[in-house]
Amino acid sequence: MERKKVLFVCTYHGARSRIAEEFANRIAPGKIEAYSSCFDPGRIDPLPIDVMREVGIDLPVESPKPVFTRHKERDVFDYVIAICYKASREQCPLFRKCIDVLYARKAKTISWSIPDFKWLSGTEEKRKVGARKIRDKIKSKVVAFLAKIDMDLRIDEEKNIAYIGLSGTVSKEIIFSAFDLAVSDKRYKKGMGRLWYFKDADLSPLDAETISGLGEYSLKCPPGINDVKVAFVTNKNIEYGLTRMYEISSKAMTPIQVFHSMDKVEKWMME
Repeated sequence: MERKKVLFVCTYHGARSRIAEEFANRIAPGKIEAYSSCFDPGRIDPLPIDVMREVGIDLPVESPKPVFTRHKERDVFDYVIAICYKASREQCPLFRKCIDVLYARKAKTISWSIPDFKWLSGTEEKRKVGARKIRDKIKSKVVAFLAKIDMDLRIDEEKNIAYIGLSGTVSKEIIFSAFDLAVSDKRYKKGMGRLWYFKDADLSPLDAETISGLGEYSLKCPPGINDVKVAFVTNKNIEYGLTRMYEISSKAMTPIQVFHSMDKVEKWMME
C-alpha cells in the first residue's frame, strides 16, 4: 500500500510540528511518511525537549526545515497540517492563508489549534505541567488523524451494525481512536454491533495485551455501549491474542469473535 506523505507546520521554531512528526512516524510506521516544518528557523526551547524525553523521544534542538524552503524544493504532500493557536497572539489567519497559498492546490490542508510552549508561564513545575498537556494533545490529535485517514466507517441502521475498516499499521491507539470516531457518529446507536475488518493491514502491534485492551476499553464506555458484539474480520493472523481476548470479553460482557472472511459474520452479528 502506498504511504501517505504528511507535513506538519507550525509557527515559530517548529517544536509542535516536530513533536507531531515524531509521534506520527512512531505510531504508524509504514502507514505514512511524516515531515515537519517551521516558519521561523531557530533553536527549539529546552522545555518541549524535556517533556518529550519523558516519553522516550529525543527531540532535535535544531528547528525543522522552513516551510518556504520545502515549497521552493517542490516537496509534495498528501496532507499539510497547520498548527497554530487562535487564542494567543499568533497570527493564525495569516499563517493559514500562507499554508493554503503554498499547498492547498496539491494537498488536503487541515488546521489544528494547539498552544505554543513559548506562552507557558509560572514556576518551572507549572510550565512543565502545561508542556505535558501540549505534548499529550498533539499526540491525541495525531492518533485521531491517523485513524481517520484510512478508516472506512459504514453504519447500517437496518442491520444495526457499524462496520469499521482499517488499513495500514494498526496500533492500540489507532483502534481506540477509531472506536471513539465510530461511536461519536450521529448515526451510531447504543447497543449497535461493531464489525472490525482489516484490509492490507499490519497488525503486528496487536499483541495479546493490546487485543485484550479492546475488551477492557468497553468496560469504560457509557452504559449501553459495552453491551454489544464485536467481530474482527482479517486476512492476517491475530490468533496469538485470542485466548486472553476471550477472557476479557466475558468479563466485559462483550461477545467477541474472529473471522477470516465476511461469510457468516453478519448472521452471527444479528443472532
